[in-house]
Amino acid sequence: ARRRAAVCLVAGTLPVFLTGLGQLWFGWTGPWNFLGGLIVWFISPGGQPVGRLSGLFDYANIAGAWLALVWPFSLALFLQSSLSRFQRSVAFVFSVFIAMAAALTDSRNAWGGLFLSLPFVIGPMRWHWLLPFLSCLLLPVFFASFSFIPFNIQSFSRSFVPESIWTRLSDINYSDSRILASTRLSQWQMAIKIIFERPLLGWGAAAF
Repeated sequence: ARRRAAVCLVAGTLPVFLTGLGQLWFGWTGPWNFLGGLIVWFISPGGQPVGRLSGLFDYANIAGAWLALVWPFSLALFLQSSLSRFQRSVAFVFSVFIAMAAALTDSRNAWGGLFLSLPFVIGPMRWHWLLPFLSCLLLPVFFASFSFIPFNIQSFSRSFVPESIWTRLSDINYSDSRILASTRLSQWQMAIKIIFERPLLGWGAAAF
């Protein structure tokens, strides 16, 4: 039952691919209504914000959250030993499309979700090579992105890390007084604060 539910989640991502790539490449626009308005897809031409894949969610960060959620299921399906060659090929294509779509959302949370879930899905038995491999990939990005890194190391890292990545992750657009804003730590602090203020009933959906 869990496997069937995972397959449904992964298969349900197909409309996200289609609407997301359609809005970026072909300028598709919504809203699209189904079942007499029961289902509404708000699709913005060029993405929302512009240039970022948002698909039927109409906002890139929400699309990125969905893609980061289904990515572990897609990867787990691909790694199953019982799959036929055709099934494994389909699972591989879905995994590639999910990773590609998550990258196109330009969402830092989605990017983090792609990497953070890998050790848990692949399992501790492979950590002896996986963790060093991920460290080799992520350390240059870390060095290129944050201002407290020594200049020589940062310049060297930025020479081969794509600018679209390190500028998105860096605090270059923030003053020293707002240096935490680029890491979203200030939002986490506020979230924890309001949780403690009303831990049982919360503040309702409008608090978002």
